[in-house]
Amino acid sequence: MASFRFHGNRWQARIRRKGYPEITDSFSSKLDAERWARAVESEMDKGQWLNLARIRLHSLLSQREKPISPQLNGQ
Repeated sequence: MASFRFHGNRWQARIRRKGYPEITDSFSSKLDAERWARAVESEMDKGQWLNLARIRLHSLLSQREKPISPQLNGQ
């Protein structure tokens, strides 16, 4: 379930749902925060939500396995 609060000069939306990590984001208007939360919760209901932070981290780590330069590859 989403909760909303005015933090500083922005609206913060927080989604806490069993089986998912806590997700937060900040918006300039409460309406934008509510729309984002509804969209994310809808994706979760349909089983279509992806944890993009984890995907990005995985892609960064897999890129790091490749040598940066052929000269640094033990030659």
